[in-house]
Amino acid sequence: MKLELSGEVSRMEEKLKLTESLLEYKNVEIKKINDEKKALMAAQFAAEATLRRVHAAQKDDDMPPIEAILAPLEAELKLARQEIAKLQDDNKALDRLTKSKEAALHEAERTVQVALAKASMVDDLQNKNQELMK
Repeated sequence: MKLELSGEVSRMEEKLKLTESLLEYKNVEIKKINDEKKALMAAQFAAEATLRRVHAAQKDDDMPPIEAILAPLEAELKLARQEIAKLQDDNKALDRLTKSKEAALHEAERTVQVALAKASMVDDLQNKNQELMK
């Protein structure tokens, strides 16, 4: 019986060593997991801190909002477009005036041509009258 007990104790000691070894392995795994968790939490904390700094920097930035920059430019653009429209209207009016003056000039040229023709006829008639009077 002593041999049986000795064998049993030996098996139990073997099991105990195996269990202790397994427990030690599990403890090492748990420690690794805890270390990874700490590292990840530290990285997350650093990322959150960086994000907070970025947001704070955006709020504290001296740069005015984009609307404040765009509004005067849009107003200036609107004025420039209005000025362009006025200039286009002026160009149209000048075109009409130019066409009107060209038409008047053509009419004057025709009148001068007719007057020259009449003057030439009068000249011819005067010459004939002078010849007849001689």
